[in-house]
Amino acid sequence: MSSLNHYLYARGVAEQFLPDEYHLENNQLSVPTSFILSRMSNGSTLSKFGDDVWDFSPYLPKCHCKLNFKSWSKHARENDFIFGQIRAEMKKIIFALLYVKTGPSIIKSIEQRHIVLR
Repeated sequence: MSSLNHYLYARGVAEQFLPDEYHLENNQLSVPTSFILSRMSNGSTLSKFGDDVWDFSPYLPKCHCKLNFKSWSKHARENDFIFGQIRAEMKKIIFALLYVKTGPSIIKSIEQRHIVLR
């Protein structure tokens, strides 16, 4: 079980509501855009890797845990190549902190790291 799923399961999140499971292969981080990062309480998809906003709030109801990768720069335009590359790298970094990093993964601390990256 990945560090994020292990953390959520330990907090009492039912297995059918957990995000998808990720396994690093050959030390290469390759995440499909359809990878489910969060689910609503009815089990439907809330956030996927390809989304520009990742919403983890169902897992921590007292926290506004939405990571917005679209609005990190007020000066970037949607079709700006560099903006798109930086956004893709930010997603990979946060994903690695959630799924690949060893030790406890706490969504709130990930939210703080996202703010620092922005």
